[in-house]
Amino acid sequence: MILSRFRLMWLPVVAAGSLLGLSLLALSVTAATVVQDKSDLNSTLGRSEDPVILTGAELAGFQGQPIADLVLYAFSSDTWSPIPFQIDERTNDITGTFVVFEDGLLDDNDELVFMAKDAGQAAGQAWPDDEEAQGNPRYEILATDTLTSGDNGWAYLYRSTTLATSPDSYVDWNEALQKVTAISYTASFSPSAFLGLADLTINNNGVDILDRQKTRVDTFILDLNEESLIAFVDPTISISVVGPVRGVAGAGQIGISIYGARLDLKVEFDTSIVPLNIDGLRMSFDLNDPAVTGITNFYDSNGSDYPIDGSPDAVSQTPRFNWYQASGVPGGVVAVIPEADAGDGIITNYYKDDDTFSANDTGDKLSFADTGLSIEDPGSIVSMVLSLYTLPPGSTANVGASYYERVTNPLEVTTEIQSFVTNYTYLPAVLKPS
Repeated sequence: MILSRFRLMWLPVVAAGSLLGLSLLALSVTAATVVQDKSDLNSTLGRSEDPVILTGAELAGFQGQPIADLVLYAFSSDTWSPIPFQIDERTNDITGTFVVFEDGLLDDNDELVFMAKDAGQAAGQAWPDDEEAQGNPRYEILATDTLTSGDNGWAYLYRSTTLATSPDSYVDWNEALQKVTAISYTASFSPSAFLGLADLTINNNGVDILDRQKTRVDTFILDLNEESLIAFVDPTISISVVGPVRGVAGAGQIGISIYGARLDLKVEFDTSIVPLNIDGLRMSFDLNDPAVTGITNFYDSNGSDYPIDGSPDAVSQTPRFNWYQASGVPGGVVAVIPEADAGDGIITNYYKDDDTFSANDTGDKLSFADTGLSIEDPGSIVSMVLSLYTLPPGSTANVGASYYERVTNPLEVTTEIQSFVTNYTYLPAVLKPS
């Protein structure tokens, strides 16, 4: 592929009464920023499940430009390729809600997202062979993993209506079926039956590893669960924006982001929706039988290392989990909980691995590594932030701590606006007197 363009121009040189042809050779450089030759710097980012996220404020030179005219490319082995990305618009009010369309122009709070695995090498002075792209500045986006020294990756944002975009997509959301389909998992909800996640399959093996997400609310008069709670809260999930890289919704009290191998949740539970004083609250994920799923190993941030086999284990109730992992030969999941707030309530860990049938339970009425947080005397607002990663097949080792570090140390972004370097070759011009 041609990486730059040479323009040939005839230059008249005025020299009165002269028959002498004058030859000139000059280089004209027009650049907002001097572009250094860094094309020997290759991408070393290893966090393939993690997104690179930056705001419109970090792309000030493109603010006010049509989002539809922006396209993201990566450079690798002397070749330019479009990569999956999206720019999600947010309202310019206090909520900052994600919307499908606001004004179609890049604003401060809009978000550009692409996956770390798609970053390429530094392009240096190379540009795509596209007149529109060369006629406008570009943004070099440098993503850096602060957890591993020297791990960097590059992508380049161009303004062009003639550059192709990537046809690839990593996520899909079916609103009617309430189902996420991503690269390494499918997840679905059953809002007509109960509140929370209903099914989870990983790595395209077709086996549902999740019995269900469970919620328990204890009051002086009666106890509620994820089924009875739908009388007080609408459990339907609505994802307002779905692109090739992520689906995203919410601002403020509730939020969800779905990626190819990761699902992020932010939940604030207003306890006043239940017209009774709440004594206790629990939110957890209960798995299906390991004999069917192959999910056989449990680890947590307190040092637990137990088989998932339906036999009770003594998992420490404190300190609260920062993360926990359930995995095995088919793969697994790591749940990272960087934030949890119960107001004045007391948070403890909940874990139950017991295949004894319980008529008062929900789902299959069994418990296999049913894991989450319990809150005693919760405050008026209970909140939690959770990132759920899908692990690849053969994940029997304890890797949860590394995923916790990823969530709490997101990829850092540096941007630099650059202009195309044009080389002008001036050829000889011969002037004759009239």
